[in-house]
Amino acid sequence: FINGARYAFLLVCKRYKLMRRDPDRVLRALVAGALVSGLCWAGIPLFFHDAASGTYHGQIFFIITGVAAGAMIQSTAYARHAIAFFGPVLLATVFTFLQAGDMLQTIVGINASMLLMLMTRASLKSEAAYVASQNAALTATSLARSLSQANREIQSKNGRLEVLANRDPLTGLVNRSVFH
Repeated sequence: FINGARYAFLLVCKRYKLMRRDPDRVLRALVAGALVSGLCWAGIPLFFHDAASGTYHGQIFFIITGVAAGAMIQSTAYARHAIAFFGPVLLATVFTFLQAGDMLQTIVGINASMLLMLMTRASLKSEAAYVASQNAALTATSLARSLSQANREIQSKNGRLEVLANRDPLTGLVNRSVFH
């Protein structure tokens, strides 16, 4: 249901061109949707935790981390979106493992917390790299426009200099250098 609502929101944004008119608002809404989805996914580690025995189904850990990694990979340009989704999921996983009290599960919980930190760091670095590449592209485009304008001005001035060099300034007639 949540993913369907998120998809419908994207369709509305495209149809009414909201991404061009108010991109900050659209991004905030997408992050909120990712957070709600992440909170729903965060229930899975808690649901599959066996409170009586204090154990956790290890297969669920691999599924959760795979889903979290997928969210990070798909959101390389905007870290907040990825973190809003995988943050609650991995925090619930870490909490579930650490509260078990078993040495092995504590170690897995510590590893899951390290994964959370690494994924957060990678998302932030990926966003920074994307922003830097876009800034470089904008700078290059601006420089190309500037060079093109300077080239047009130089060609115009060269044409004017050629006229001045080949014509007599007083009479406007071609001078001797034209005939050589």
